[in-house]
Amino acid sequence: MFVPYMEKYIQNNFNTSEQEFSLWVIEQYDDELFNRAWLANVGFSEIFKAEPNTECITIHDIDLVPDNSSQVKGPIWYDRCDLPIQVGSELMHFKWGVPYESNAGGITTFSQKHCKIINCFSNDYAGWGGEDDDLFNRLRLNELLESKTRVIRRPPKGEGRFMTISQKSTHHTREKKRSRKLW
Repeated sequence: MFVPYMEKYIQNNFNTSEQEFSLWVIEQYDDELFNRAWLANVGFSEIFKAEPNTECITIHDIDLVPDNSSQVKGPIWYDRCDLPIQVGSELMHFKWGVPYESNAGGITTFSQKHCKIINCFSNDYAGWGGEDDDLFNRLRLNELLESKTRVIRRPPKGEGRFMTISQKSTHHTREKKRSRKLW
């Protein structure tokens, strides 16, 4: 459900003749606890190898998609990365907000330079949770947060709205997950 939705969203909201987008789905194949941070690091590595001139990269939970309702004021900031940005700043399952102010996860856009500065994600967080707090601390320690608010940069209200694809997919457990790579 995620891939076709995102392909259509990008085609409808960005000038794809002037901007190049690619969509990579990185999934875990083993019987270990789900490790989102490790998967993100694999994604960074593979994308930067295949497309070394990549400017912005977004780590994206695939159970969340951009809202297309009348509440939206503009397209998602997938193409902006002068600072790391939590583009998913208004999440349906958190009553159109984020779970807490220092949260940096869900849908976050980086430049290649920022990935190198913070050394991407820590691989130490198996199961659900922890990697987003660690990411926030890496951004804080490397002075990559908004200077005034000391939180990760977020788009203005109405430009960071995401819906859940399915309520089932937002119920996180610490059970082992099996996945496959789509493309």
